[in-house]
Amino acid sequence: MTLSTMQTRQSERGFTLVELAIVMIIIGLLIGGILKGQELIGNARISSSVAQLKAFETGINTFRDKFAGYPGDIGTPANRVPNCTNTCGQAGNGNGQIGTSNADVTDTSNENSAALAQLVASDMFSGVDPQVATGVGSAVNVNMVASNIAGTMHIVFSAGGAVTGAVAPLAAGHYVRWDEKLGAARAAGDGLVLNPSQSARIDRKMDDGNSDSGSVIAIGANAQATDCSNSGVYNENVGTANCGLYVRVVQ
Repeated sequence: MTLSTMQTRQSERGFTLVELAIVMIIIGLLIGGILKGQELIGNARISSSVAQLKAFETGINTFRDKFAGYPGDIGTPANRVPNCTNTCGQAGNGNGQIGTSNADVTDTSNENSAALAQLVASDMFSGVDPQVATGVGSAVNVNMVASNIAGTMHIVFSAGGAVTGAVAPLAAGHYVRWDEKLGAARAAGDGLVLNPSQSARIDRKMDDGNSDSGSVIAIGANAQATDCSNSGVYNENVGTANCGLYVRVVQ
């Protein structure tokens, strides 16, 4: 056997089992790291969204303490809230609620939109333009706050009872409605932006983890294993964005 033949055969030698095992371990570590990173990002978004929801509560309560009324509902806000014109300056009717019960927020000519604008103008919140003109169609950063996960958040009032899209009746109070339905009245199944796992984790962090009860009520269908939830239990193995949320922040 010549030297050149030996060199050729050595160059054609395949990977050993040890080398293949090392490669597989490295690939496994890379995949595990990617999956863990995705999990950490998902957890961070959930925590950030919970903080967003709590900021609504803090902002509204702070505003009430300072101005003796709900944002959007107070009279003559242009004379009381700094730099408050256009949507921000719309006078509320002082009836102790932000907007009409269960109303769809389709533009900026309402107490719901004025509420966010007044909170921002008072440095108690962020996420919308407080000086946007009245009558402008609903949009992100206009009268809707962009969620850290998906969709939008805005303030609504419910006098209690059944609400379009909600899986159970709401208790009376002020809610953050988290979905994405802009510029038109909603129908059941509109604007769903969260998957059941995300919704369940937020519900557990803020309430009782039941889609049908407490201060967090799911939006979406609530009957089958492929729906947002089924008889109060979120279908967390479903990856489809088929949920929204009503989150009560103040009475």
